[in-house]
Amino acid sequence: MDILLQVLWWVPLPMLAVLLGLMFWRHSVRFFPWFFVYVSYTLLATILRLVLRNHEIYPYIYWSSDAGSAVLGIIVMYEVFRSVIGRLIQQWKVNAIFPFIVILTLGLTFLRTRAANTDLNSTMSWIVGGEMCARIIEVAMFLLLLVFVAVLGLRWREHQFGISAGFGIYAAFALLASTKYYEIGSRFNLWWSVISVVSYTVAVLVWLWYFSTPIKAIVPSNEQPPISLQDLERYKDIARRVPRP
Repeated sequence: MDILLQVLWWVPLPMLAVLLGLMFWRHSVRFFPWFFVYVSYTLLATILRLVLRNHEIYPYIYWSSDAGSAVLGIIVMYEVFRSVIGRLIQQWKVNAIFPFIVILTLGLTFLRTRAANTDLNSTMSWIVGGEMCARIIEVAMFLLLLVFVAVLGLRWREHQFGISAGFGIYAAFALLASTKYYEIGSRFNLWWSVISVVSYTVAVLVWLWYFSTPIKAIVPSNEQPPISLQDLERYKDIARRVPRP
């Protein structure tokens, strides 16, 4: 089981490298710069973990890099949130809604973690609690985009939905694993690792599939939209009523 887990931990490494290449090739970096930063950071953090996996400082490297990944994940979700909601409401409302969601999530996570008994030390409990907060935000943003697809007609094939879907899938399973890890403690460490790495691999596969296609830039057009059949018939009727000389 340990050998299989070690193999699974490094499977996303080449996949993330391919994802970076796709973003360069498809010129996606200028549309989602923070997602590019997130993928680059995760790739470098994975390489660093691989190099220091047998070193005594590995646990500190792992949890500090994981915290950085969680923070970047929240920034990416804001990038996606702003690009989608910005089409519908004013920018200042976008800047107000997202911090409200983050603060609300922080409060709910704090109440949830304080109510649970755990054998983790105080530092680890805060780290796991912060990760739970980040995952809740990512799941919430994914559910919000699902609402936009169903109600507002946002196309599910858009890259914003793909980024959010990857985070949502990973965050949902990681949130479940982190919650159990917080409640049970180190006894759940193995299953926490398996759930985390498998769900993240699925998330990277989702991102690879979405970014394998180019992003269609919305180019404003000055041309008048084509008239409908009803308007055409009305114009013909008006033309027939005009007296001829």
